[in-house]
Parts: sequence; structure tokens; C-alpha cells
Amino acid sequence: MAAVALTAAYDAGRKDGVTSTAPVTAAKTVFQGGMLVWDGAGGVEPLVGGSAAQPASFAGVARSGAIGGGDSTSPNQLAYVGLVRIERRGVFYFNTADAAPVLGEVVFGITDNYVSSVAGATSIKVGTVVDIPGDGTLGVQIDLAVV
Repeated sequence: MAAVALTAAYDAGRKDGVTSTAPVTAAKTVFQGGMLVWDGAGGVEPLVGGSAAQPASFAGVARSGAIGGGDSTSPNQLAYVGLVRIERRGVFYFNTADAAPVLGEVVFGITDNYVSSVAGATSIKVGTVVDIPGDGTLGVQIDLAVV
């Protein structure tokens, strides 16, 4: 199909894009507050470092938890059907062991709740440091438009 330029007004529609939902990969468990990656088949799974098979596309932060395939014991409808709500923009606090973090530096997801300014072979860029509370966490600005 050839690219077509507009010849009249067009309503492209708009969604906020700050949150979305996605199915959890089978046999995976997502916990609320964990960083997620796309699995390459339209689902999400926890960001797990140290795995060469880890998908390299950051999805966002889980705002609900769920089990791949669904959790029949959960009263939460999303969890019951195996869907997770994903937050794609904002400042989130994750654990770190960086000795001297710097405001404005890029950080990489090492696990679903751990970031570092040092990229590993299988880590994924997730955002920028915007707050250093001094309690072993970093405030990370996530904005998937620029990550």
C-alpha cells in the first residue's frame, strides 16, 4: 500500500496513553509496582536481568498484579483474566545500589524493582534520575516517548 497524503480534514483520534492494559505472559507472575517488558507476542512479563532471552522492549510499570493465564482466586477482574494495568509515564521509585547517583543520568532496569546507572549486557534503559531521596531508592522519570 502506498503512502497517502491527506486531501481533507481527518480526525486521527487521541488516547491519553499514560495507562494501558496487557495480558501477562503464561506462567509469569507480575507484582504491582514492578517494571515490565513486552514479550514479543503482545503480552508482558517482569523485567528480569541477567537473561539473554529477556525481551528488550520496556513496557512500563505494573499498577496492578496478575498471573499469566489469570488468577481465579482474585477478586480483581484484571487479575482474574490475567491482565495487568501498565503505567507508562511518571516518576517511580526503585531500589538501587549506586554509590553516587546523579540527577539527570539515565538508568537501566536490572530487575523488576532495581535500577542502576551501569548498563549490563541484558539490562534495559528505563528512564532518568529526577530524585535521590537517600534511602537506597531513586526517583526515575519514565516517559516512553523518549526512553
